Amino acid sequence: MLEFFKINSQGEDDSTLAKDAYEVLGITEEATQSEVKKAYRKMSVSHHPDKGGDPKLFEQIRMAYEILQSDDNRSYYDLGGPLLVKNIETAFKEYEGQEAQAMAQLDQQVPKNHPMRAQAEAQIKAQIKSKEQIKPEILQKMRNDDIEVEVEVELEDIFQGVADKEITFDRLEICRGCRDCRTFDPEDASVEEKRKEKCTYCSKQCGKCPPEIRQLPKMQGPFMVGTKEVEVESAEKCRSSPTKQKVRVPAAASDGTFLKKIRNKGHQTPGKIPGDVKLVVRRKKHSEFAIVEDQNNDLFTVMSISVRE
Repeated sequence: MLEFFKINSQGEDDSTLAKDAYEVLGITEEATQSEVKKAYRKMSVSHHPDKGGDPKLFEQIRMAYEILQSDDNRSYYDLGGPLLVKNIETAFKEYEGQEAQAMAQLDQQVPKNHPMRAQAEAQIKAQIKSKEQIKPEILQKMRNDDIEVEVEVELEDIFQGVADKEITFDRLEICRGCRDCRTFDPEDASVEEKRKEKCTYCSKQCGKCPPEIRQLPKMQGPFMVGTKEVEVESAEKCRSSPTKQKVRVPAAASDGTFLKKIRNKGHQTPGKIPGDVKLVVRRKKHSEFAIVEDQNNDLFTVMSISVRE
């Protein structure tokens, strides 16, 4: 049986929102779900094409609301941008397609009015996982690798321990909304001031994102029965962002001692969930003393003395 993939070339619009969803609706990331709904209703009425509104802007408003009105989709968007929302939706459709294909095959074998129909349907549904059962598998599949960050600790801190040591590490973050700047012309005086500020920021603060991993649907006839991962050059922008964190360092911690795991704070890339950050100890060299780990962690130093001494 032939299998087909729908593939978008790099230059094509991949039907994901290019602007920042929060900016489109005119709300902040701290907005409640009721505030999201209120903003959508207000904007969709004032910008509806039937009332002379811009159809392109109205579509952006609809897409932004589709992302932010769902707690799950909003969380995915915050973690991996609009592509992550789309990748997870595609992954769920794979399982829905498998169920639909199984039911279509059942229609050919056992008619709907057959006395054994209910039993046959129950057997099929028992073999197919529910959405809640599938969800952890999908989210794990979408995760980036974990990263390990070494926490440099002074010898004095190793001796006493530190209850609240503050550290800073760099992580990649997606510059949401910068993909909208691909056609931006800084010399174009007609560009609205808000977009001009955004695109100027993007050009100065943000660089190229790593390649994207897209989930492409695999079809058998009308049914989606699987997905295929394809790596493509990303049109999104990313930046290196310093991230602060506090951590407890126990006394006498050796090199490589695990300190803490920070959930979903690894590198952020389009279409993927950030991995975890594992913080581990790295002892900083001291100017006078060193620790001999294979001798009960004793301190030693080298002293120059004269023959008389």
